[in-house]
Amino acid sequence: NTTEGIPLGHSWEAATCTTAKTCTVCNTTDGTPLGHSWKAATCTTAKTCTVCNTTDGTPLGHSWKAATCTTAKICTVCNTTEGTALGHSWKAATCTTAKTCTVCNATEGTALGHSWQAATCTTAKTCTACNTTDGTPLGHSWKAATCTTAKICTVCNTTVGEPLTHVFIYTSLGDGTHEVSCSRYSCKLAYIEACNGEPTLTEAAFCSICNSHYGEPLPPPLPEKSIVTVIVGEDNYAYVNITVDTDGVYYFSIGYDIESYPESMPYVAIDIGGNGDYLVLDESIHLSRGVSYSVMVIFYSGESVDIIYSQDADDSSDDESYSDSRELLIGQDYTDSTTFTVSVSGLYKFDIVYPSEYVESPPYVTVIEDSGYIEYDVTENIWLEAGVTYVLSAIFYPGESITVTYTVM
Repeated sequence: NTTEGIPLGHSWEAATCTTAKTCTVCNTTDGTPLGHSWKAATCTTAKTCTVCNTTDGTPLGHSWKAATCTTAKICTVCNTTEGTALGHSWKAATCTTAKTCTVCNATEGTALGHSWQAATCTTAKTCTACNTTDGTPLGHSWKAATCTTAKICTVCNTTVGEPLTHVFIYTSLGDGTHEVSCSRYSCKLAYIEACNGEPTLTEAAFCSICNSHYGEPLPPPLPEKSIVTVIVGEDNYAYVNITVDTDGVYYFSIGYDIESYPESMPYVAIDIGGNGDYLVLDESIHLSRGVSYSVMVIFYSGESVDIIYSQDADDSSDDESYSDSRELLIGQDYTDSTTFTVSVSGLYKFDIVYPSEYVESPPYVTVIEDSGYIEYDVTENIWLEAGVTYVLSAIFYPGESITVTYTVM
């Protein structure tokens, strides 16, 4: 009976509704079960213990009161509703009775009352709903003929005879409009309309209706194109502001010393939003009249760059519109080449036409300066000089032909 150490002590598990507090080691109990804490049954739930959710019995069930015109079916115990009110079954109102429910006899609104249609020259005042009449026809009320209407009844618009005709008078107002009136004493015609005619560079517009000039001659035409020249600074940057006199799409091109820099074009960008966010200057862009746009140029220090712009696509550069093409027949060595020149200096884009079955493996086409051995891939735009001989070369499948078209931009 020798002992060592001290007892472990009980490890109690709390009492529940049905069990006393119990040691989880030796099952010794202490006290009694708590017992259930019942919540009374409702229409939809049985009597339920709020502690352990044990139920006893069944739900009471609803005690329904039938739906009416204005209320849904409802439980008299818990006020739960099911469905919706039946709604009234209305009989339309008449001239003498209000709208009435045929189920519960409820009324809504008032009797419509008669809906009178005004008397006409030939019929008395009449109710359009029940055809009750009141009074007698009005008879015609004649108004004399004018330049625009025949003799007419002011009530029913019945006419007799024909209208008179206008004798027009046109009086210039000097602002591109003239007043139109009628010389008949009884006619009140008077309105203003636009003059016809167009101005020229030497004369104001002439209206052939009122026989008078108006406005001013056309202003001299704007220059066909604008050119702004910038000198690139020591940091290889230059900035210039441009404005235009007319809203619209403008076409741009860039001029620079292509002979000294055949492989390097200036980088030119424009700040459209005025927030310092420069966008690469595309071939065309929409500009607004009177707005000052900042243009940024990045190029070699000390070099001059011309920024050329116009609303006429053909006037956007010093170059004329020019396009030509060459056909190449690929030999057994997978190549063919030919020479060509252009009559207009400028930036050229190249289009290649070849059999559609090779869409996944198109021809490889290059342009080589005949004297300089500089090779360009035609997938990029290439600057070509008028009068210089170039070699157009292609690598493709033997026996196939391709057409290369080159167009100045």
